[in-house]
Amino acid sequence: MGSLLNPDDRRTILARIASVTPDSPRRWGRMSAHGMICHLTDAFAACMGDRPVTDRTNLVGRTFMRLVANTLPVPWPKGIPTMPECDQEADGTPPAEFKADLNELLGTTQAFVDRLDPAAMTHPVFGRMSAGERGRWGYRHLDHHARQFGL
Repeated sequence: MGSLLNPDDRRTILARIASVTPDSPRRWGRMSAHGMICHLTDAFAACMGDRPVTDRTNLVGRTFMRLVANTLPVPWPKGIPTMPECDQEADGTPPAEFKADLNELLGTTQAFVDRLDPAAMTHPVFGRMSAGERGRWGYRHLDHHARQFGL
């Protein structure tokens, strides 16, 4: 299973994401390619504490959902709603200039890897995760949305 902590995995997944264009068609869901870029940036920023989000942790999220999301070698399900703070049609960061937003995602992803400190970072649903879990979650989130756009 891929991980952002592995430089080769990180390079490969970021190259897939960077190949998206503003008019890339989605295979499912309602977000645009540009909205997806902003959504991913918001999600990484939220986990680093750089974007305020509501804590939605509970026993099921911290145990069962976290285990399934990070360890089962199957694609994530399609159509699970995101939190409003990371939804570009709600309270998420609105898309602005595509290339600048893509560059921000790439920089935010690198910051997420560089600052991978389980004591300082928390996922709004899964709670605190080890560095290894964070690396897998970040990779799987990027992969989920790359597949959404056929990348």
